[in-house]
Amino acid sequence: MTAAGGTVTVPDVGSIAFPPQAFADAATVRASVTHEPEVDDLFNATAATLLSADHRVPYELRVDVGSAQPAAAATVSLKLPAPYRATLRSTSQIRVFAANVWDDPDSAVATFEMLPERFPFTSESVTVSVPPHFFTDGVGGGGTFTLTLLVATAPTVPDEATLPPTESADTCSGATLRPPLDGELTVTSPFSTRTHPVLKKVHQHSGTDYQAAEGTNVKAMADGVVEYSRYEVKESNGTVVGYGHYIVLRHKDGSGSLYAHLQEGSLAAKGTAVHAGDTIAKSGKSGGVTGPHLHVEYSPNGTVFTKDSRVDPAACIGAGPTGSITVQDDNSPGSAFTVAVDRRHVCEVTVGGQRSCVIGGLHPGIRQITITAMPGTGGDHTRYKIILNDGLKFPNGATEQTDYIYWLTRSNTVNVNVPEPAK
Repeated sequence: MTAAGGTVTVPDVGSIAFPPQAFADAATVRASVTHEPEVDDLFNATAATLLSADHRVPYELRVDVGSAQPAAAATVSLKLPAPYRATLRSTSQIRVFAANVWDDPDSAVATFEMLPERFPFTSESVTVSVPPHFFTDGVGGGGTFTLTLLVATAPTVPDEATLPPTESADTCSGATLRPPLDGELTVTSPFSTRTHPVLKKVHQHSGTDYQAAEGTNVKAMADGVVEYSRYEVKESNGTVVGYGHYIVLRHKDGSGSLYAHLQEGSLAAKGTAVHAGDTIAKSGKSGGVTGPHLHVEYSPNGTVFTKDSRVDPAACIGAGPTGSITVQDDNSPGSAFTVAVDRRHVCEVTVGGQRSCVIGGLHPGIRQITITAMPGTGGDHTRYKIILNDGLKFPNGATEQTDYIYWLTRSNTVNVNVPEPAK
């Protein structure tokens, strides 16, 4: 492969194309098909859990590019085998997943990340853009940069869904989350894509790390059920990699959160129903870490929100997250209510607790927002205020609405027009 770019083809499988200037010097690019048990293990631990991925093609595409990471995204086209397509369900979409490695002085974690492109179950082939950071030289720097891709399915999203719009780093791409730890939160490693200052390679941290002494209570960030309570670790180039002891919580709205590097013996059992703020484990230093801290991941439900892969949880946590819709108690501390989008519970306002609920990244179209009263101290009614941002409007063109719910009524539903994202 020269600096002019080019295409490498694997017969009956697909091709990978690099644009001009992807490599500064000539590079030897090799593409092959493999089916490694360790890839199955990583997919099951990091994509089948939090991202609800399922039913993968029984092989993966590996692309070795030598000692230099590409400087630009590659375009990958993959054919879907007829026997595989014959088993697909209409309730699923086809997605492409890329292996990702995060390796810094404090932790080493490998995951499979879901690329944003979505394909109907009737597709015979798929084409995706793969950013440079998915070409990784492994934990500790193995010397050869490799891309590992596989195809699997994920839950279907609405027909009007578009690719997620670009949002600022401090905008919540889901719904308000409770803090995973008591007290002030200190981020030690943010959700971000970073370039190594010396080696110049790009890598992505797909979660947020918080300072937490060993044995600190870890709290559920939303109401839900413990879907997985597991241990995941392996060794790569002499370095321990993985989540260690971790929990995946499935929220009421179908979103999910993951809590990793937990203390052995402290995890809530699979199937445990929890409320936001309940203790689900204790922080620790299990897995690929050098010291105790809490690693948190958040994946919104793609049937409600435009993003369905991992997003920054920190943007949805705390006293003042920003989003397209804010529902608050209108300075009435006795008010308590739940908030649902298209009949899916997404967050709540409670007496003595969270005073507002923020929602962001909703699919375009007319969305129903339902406010349902809960027991409070506000007498025979509960008051609320809805504030719309980012171009959202009520049917009458307004961007704010204040109202109340009598206990006999129990709930109010309003329609909100969510515009198509700007191109």
